[in-house]
Amino acid sequence: MKCPRWSVPLLIGALAAAGAPVALGAQGNLSQVVDDWEGRYEVARDNYQAAYQEWEYYESRWQQLMEEFGRAQAADDERRTTEILAQLQDLSQERDRAESALRIRKDEWHDASEGLISALEARIELQVQQMERSPVGSNPDLLDEYNLYSGRLREVESETETELGPRRELELRPMPDMQIQPDDTRGEINFKIRNLQNRITVLEDVSSELDGKIAQLENRQRWERTRDDFDASLQGFDVIVVPVTPRSGTTTAVGDTTAVDLALEPLETRIARLTGLRDDVLERIEQLEEKVEDFQREAERRP
Repeated sequence: MKCPRWSVPLLIGALAAAGAPVALGAQGNLSQVVDDWEGRYEVARDNYQAAYQEWEYYESRWQQLMEEFGRAQAADDERRTTEILAQLQDLSQERDRAESALRIRKDEWHDASEGLISALEARIELQVQQMERSPVGSNPDLLDEYNLYSGRLREVESETETELGPRRELELRPMPDMQIQPDDTRGEINFKIRNLQNRITVLEDVSSELDGKIAQLENRQRWERTRDDFDASLQGFDVIVVPVTPRSGTTTAVGDTTAVDLALEPLETRIARLTGLRDDVLERIEQLEEKVEDFQREAERRP
């Protein structure tokens, strides 16, 4: 698949449609857009972490009371059992409220992360286009800025992946085998056909999303090739390139940190994994489409 190469005006327009303030002047404008999304991202992250800590408190207390309740039941301690039940009832509303707030804050952080990633990608695309147009051995600041923004992009992806996990699990799950029974009526078969068609629609959405992610990663490969070529052009000019360093104030994870850090996975590996999954999805769609045709032919023969 050929990677799309978006023009800077188109990227700016897309960011504006997403709610980012846009002014005139591509480079300065995109830098401001990144700064604006950085602010939103930090607020959303801090809000999530505060909500997580509150939820964790109520969840820990709930589990503690459940253990005490089990011990009281085992000891036939009716008085203590009644006391704990009352405490659980009082706690349940606060626990539910904290859990609901956590879900909202998680969505807000995902939204801010996606906005910041889009802004960073737009800024990096501009940087790459400038490197492609620059004379050999000129303007090493372009490489410094590329390293800065691409490093931040990896940090944001790593942080949100570690703490929140993917927003949507892109995987091919087993599905029940749907068959026509000897006593199925035409209406019952048509119902099964609609069910199969709904599955196809869901899988087509997954395939489309995978196509977008693959194109995004292939575009990043182009960035890296341009970066390497530009870096090579600076050799012999006594140029010092500023290394990428982590941003100050980066927080540690408060959630589940057992997830694989996909942001650090090589681009080639990520592309191969997503391409394999997309091919599996397309194969599943083809199988379902064939089954729909078989069911339609059988439905025509039924009363």
